[in-house]
Amino acid sequence: MPTHLLPADFDLTATSDDGIDSERGQAIVAGDTYILDVVVLDKNGDPFDGTGWDIEATLRDAWVYDGGAVQAEFACVWTSAAIGQARISLTPAQTAALTVDGGRWDMQLVNVTAVGYDVGFTQTVLRGSWSILKDATRS
Repeated sequence: MPTHLLPADFDLTATSDDGIDSERGQAIVAGDTYILDVVVLDKNGDPFDGTGWDIEATLRDAWVYDGGAVQAEFACVWTSAAIGQARISLTPAQTAALTVDGGRWDMQLVNVTAVGYDVGFTQTVLRGSWSILKDATRS
């Protein structure tokens, strides 16, 4: 599983019940609710305690450093922060509004109150590409 090395033994990855790891392509159906449940893991492969950390996740038409425009912001919640379980999601209105077919996305943890790390310390734990699948049922 790919890892991201940062100072002070801070090395996180994430996985989900459908077997994703730190680099992931997403297929999003226009007009559907999109949900991705993940578990954030520490460098030993154990669940990361996300207490004191916020989650942020964004879809762009390209990486931010390539000038990518924001296409959507995920709703992000810890479903059980103490054991690293998180959920990112998009509403049907958000997925229906996606007009660019493809781009980049990532999910980051941002320290708010966790002891031992600077406030604002940020780590990307998932990233990849995305594409839109058109819907045949709704117009």
